[in-house]
Amino acid sequence: MNELKIWWKKGWLKNVVFLAILGMVFFTDAGQWLRIQVTSLTLRNPSNGVEVVSAESVYKFPMELIDKKGTQHMLSEFQGDYVFVNFWASWCVPCLAEMSSLEMFTAEFPEMNFLFITREAQSEFERYLSETPHQLDFYKQGSKTPTQLEHSAIPASFILDKQGRIIYQHFGAADWGDSDVINEVRALIEH
Repeated sequence: MNELKIWWKKGWLKNVVFLAILGMVFFTDAGQWLRIQVTSLTLRNPSNGVEVVSAESVYKFPMELIDKKGTQHMLSEFQGDYVFVNFWASWCVPCLAEMSSLEMFTAEFPEMNFLFITREAQSEFERYLSETPHQLDFYKQGSKTPTQLEHSAIPASFILDKQGRIIYQHFGAADWGDSDVINEVRALIEH
């Protein structure tokens, strides 16, 4: 016991405890959970003007998607409906932080299709699906991204009109469950 007191006074034990805490925060699931919780507290409303961002339809480009069951789909299958597209990754803390608010958002729009797309390897995609509590329509990207949906960071979210034109886009994490966002999107798709 005296040796611990001596080590504590010299700072060695303090350093070991500090490094152990840092290791836990940066290299364990507990640390990732903590980072997700802190990030979710800082989410803001997406700030966008509501307008047609791209006049060209994304459905002209043959983008392949693979669902949770391994079934292949083409993006163009969703033509004729409003579609919310979100690009994410299982290692992306801001992506994971917005998932709960995206679940609230999807519940508000049962008439809209939701595509949560990752570019990760199949093994990472399957691992995430087996561990996530979120009940969203997750897809793995199977081909290149249409030019209109290209993005340099994730999360990246887009809303497509019935013809496949981008009418809303947001880059970065957001609080999609906010009533102002829900009302803005509802006005956009009900006009």
